[in-house]
Amino acid sequence: MKKILLSLGVFTSISLSAQSINILNPGFEGAFTTINPQSIYYSILPYQNSSLTQGWNLVANGNVDASTKTEGNQSVRLVTGDDPELAKIYNEAGTPGTDVTGLVIQGIKGKIDNPGQLKLSFDYKYSNVGVDSAYVFIAIQDTLLAGSGDNKTLYQGALNIDATVSNWKSHTITPTFINQGDANRVLIIAISSKNGYINKTAPVAGSTLWLDNFKLDVTSALDENVISDLKVYPNPATDVLKFETAEEIESVVISSIEGKVVREVKESSNVNVSDLKAGVYVYRVKTRLGKQSTANFIKE
Repeated sequence: MKKILLSLGVFTSISLSAQSINILNPGFEGAFTTINPQSIYYSILPYQNSSLTQGWNLVANGNVDASTKTEGNQSVRLVTGDDPELAKIYNEAGTPGTDVTGLVIQGIKGKIDNPGQLKLSFDYKYSNVGVDSAYVFIAIQDTLLAGSGDNKTLYQGALNIDATVSNWKSHTITPTFINQGDANRVLIIAISSKNGYINKTAPVAGSTLWLDNFKLDVTSALDENVISDLKVYPNPATDVLKFETAEEIESVVISSIEGKVVREVKESSNVNVSDLKAGVYVYRVKTRLGKQSTANFIKE
């Protein structure tokens, strides 16, 4: 994903130590209005058609939709559409064609006392065209560093939506650990075309993502549905990742940090990871009693 640089005026400043944290304008109430393009920048370009509603920047191709919602009076609709002028700038970065993804952003500034316990939930629908997919991303960052190390991502998570979802569906993202640091910003990004924004291939015109009812909450380490005695080792792992718990394991799913499942095993406490590329991965363990635990590990 491109490095994102937004002016401080775009952000909501809050303290993230409470058990429930309110994202500003979680239901996209109020129309998006045009703002000075100088107020939002990307590492490659300033978007000339940026607009703003309370708490959110609508960077390209979208608007609120009063005809469908799960909270309040409306939702936001992001559309991959034909925009030759904006696509010229995309093409300079290697993206072919004239179609441009819809994209919306919210950044929340403030000291985060418990970044490892945050989770993002929201409702969504998606109209898929071709092989394109939508993407919702959360990053918890340290923005107090200098130079190239600034805006360091400490935790991140994402949902990749690669098929049509006709009826509203709820989802929760639990970000996983990436780096140590002093967490002081939450960044939420939603895009209607993963092809156009991340994969640098041609986005597909007509792909549409609806979003509503965003919430940022704190999970409890004492949650009764969490596997409290789980041990996972070695971490970093080279050949086999081992899971130990008093409960019988039903399944273990290994995913890339982008959310792609790369390994799934049933009824086993050992997972062969020898053929995976070096990097950070996410494991999700489920027991026969229905308890689950999710965290990251490093493959060497």
